[in-house]
Amino acid sequence: MSTGKFGSLVLRFAIVSGIAISLTQCSKQEVVKPTVAPMVNPKSFKCTGSREVHIKTQADAPGVSPEFVILCQNDTVMWDKDDTVDSFVVTFNKSESPISGDDGKPKLTFSDKSNDSKGKARDVGLQSNQYAFYPYSIDVVDDTTHTHHPYDPGVIIVK
Repeated sequence: MSTGKFGSLVLRFAIVSGIAISLTQCSKQEVVKPTVAPMVNPKSFKCTGSREVHIKTQADAPGVSPEFVILCQNDTVMWDKDDTVDSFVVTFNKSESPISGDDGKPKLTFSDKSNDSKGKARDVGLQSNQYAFYPYSIDVVDDTTHTHHPYDPGVIIVK
């Protein structure tokens, strides 16, 4: 018996929701195997030097593009505004962030205000072949209606 397109979408939603719920219930960073996030294959990604990684904020779901990002120590990450976005605030859901601010200290929030939208991936103490998942949320204000749109777009993976 075939479940059809609707059944497939329901199954995907259930799987993604289960992963998101389990990730948001952790109180500290969790070192997990790459198979937990099948949509990203961190094993195929090699850290070869510092990069600049741009994440575009958007008013529609999931709030950012790309939704999942792999970072290496010393990569610079920057949230950029899409034309549909008036403003945004990114908040890491844990008590610790994998991103440091200009002062070198872990930073939990980023926004489009006063050049506050970028940071540097810091050393989080992982051994080789370990990955840490850091869920974050973003509140995007729509440019047209000035309505707040909260999203929980996914995680940043630090390698």
